[in-house]
Amino acid sequence: MSSQLLPWECLDLISLTTVNGVLYGIALSLYVLSIRLFYPQLKNSHQRRHVMFMFAYTSAVMICGIIFLALQTWMVQLAYIDHNTSPGATKEYERIYVYAQPGGIASDTFGITIDALTLGIQIWRLWVIYGATRYAIAIIILPSLLFFCLLALNITAIALDPSSTRGRIFAIGMTLIMSQLTIEVFVTALIIGRLLVVRRRHISTMGASESSKQYMGIAAMLIESYALESAWTIALLISEVLDNAPVAAFFANCDPVIEIIAYLLVIYRVFSGRGWNRQTEQQISSLQFQAGRTTHSTTSEIVTQASHSSSVVEVVATS
Repeated sequence: MSSQLLPWECLDLISLTTVNGVLYGIALSLYVLSIRLFYPQLKNSHQRRHVMFMFAYTSAVMICGIIFLALQTWMVQLAYIDHNTSPGATKEYERIYVYAQPGGIASDTFGITIDALTLGIQIWRLWVIYGATRYAIAIIILPSLLFFCLLALNITAIALDPSSTRGRIFAIGMTLIMSQLTIEVFVTALIIGRLLVVRRRHISTMGASESSKQYMGIAAMLIESYALESAWTIALLISEVLDNAPVAAFFANCDPVIEIIAYLLVIYRVFSGRGWNRQTEQQISSLQFQAGRTTHSTTSEIVTQASHSSSVVEVVATS
């Protein structure tokens, strides 16, 4: 291996090995914490199927992540140890040979799978939150189209001839980044908008209370969880526009693991009791309606019902 590496090679090497390893370690910690929250909920017969599905889904994301990491490590060995004879040779070898081999294609495939799993669950979450409204289908049309466009572009990028012109490669790469960023920002904005609308209805019906703050807490949770992923994608977009290949390679190599971390942050915080499910707004509406009755027995029923509901509903009932 050459004793001197170019800036592109330095950032490429450290991102594919050290940085991705540390990031996956963070993701693994979040995964273990989430599993600890999954297990107690298996005792609830009404939640068992949903919890098992989320466990399988989250495990699939983690398995794809570790396989992606292993393949990236193999590519590092192939490019930096076996075939790096001079500074700059690694970049050309990766571009022309490594990604065209079965291992390189498999690495790209698992990267696409991570994109599909993490972005797909965001669209599903959007459907859950808007599912009770009459315009739910209209809301998810654009994110769904962008999602399938992203998958098609990813497949096109894998099949792209390495000898293609720089302009063509740049156009496909920029379209990929823009599609991903649009899905992340647009879906998160729609979810937060829905939470704020429901919060306003709650305040207009029952007045400002501690329960109204819960909606802001959920919105803040989503913003915090996806802020890292969105910021990472924006940094990648800026580095591509500025034609800074070393920095762009760094952000692109770590992007799949960042997506896993953002997904696990939401899963962990939702199963910690700070999330939103399909029944939350229906339960709140039911409690608001029943709160208008003045009998003591009805009030007792409301408090009893709230004791078995989510934290949002519980606060609404006691207020």
